[in-house]
Amino acid sequence: MTTGDDASYNACNDLKRGQYTYLIFKVRDEKELVVEAAGTDSDHEAFVSYLPQDDCRYAVYNHDTGERKKLAFSTWSPDAATARSKAIYAGTANNLRNSLPLGSAVTIQGTDYDEVSREAVLEKINRS
Repeated sequence: MTTGDDASYNACNDLKRGQYTYLIFKVRDEKELVVEAAGTDSDHEAFVSYLPQDDCRYAVYNHDTGERKKLAFSTWSPDAATARSKAIYAGTANNLRNSLPLGSAVTIQGTDYDEVSREAVLEKINRS
C-alpha cells in the first residue's frame, strides 16, 4: 500500500499550519491511502462523527489544550470492522505515522468512541 503520498503529506503540513483541525484517512482498494475528510470545526464531536462504526480509519487531530497545541495520531479499529480491514490498518499504521510530518504526536488506538473522546485524548496528551 502506498502511504504518505504528497497529498497526505501536504494535508498534514496544512493541518500543522492551522488550515485544518483534523484529517481522516481511508485506505482505498487495499492499496492507496486517501484523505477522506479535512475539517476546520474545532468541535471534537464533529470529528468523531466521521469515524465509522464498522470500518477502520486513521486520523490526525490538532488539539488545543489551552496551554499548547498537540497533534494526536489515531488508529480507529472498531470491533465491528472486518478482520481484513483491521489487519490492513494495523499492518500499515507505523509506516504511515513515520512517513507523515507529525513530529511528537501522541498515538491513540481507538476501538470504541469512549477511547477517542475529547476527555480520553486530552488525558493522554497531558501525560505526554
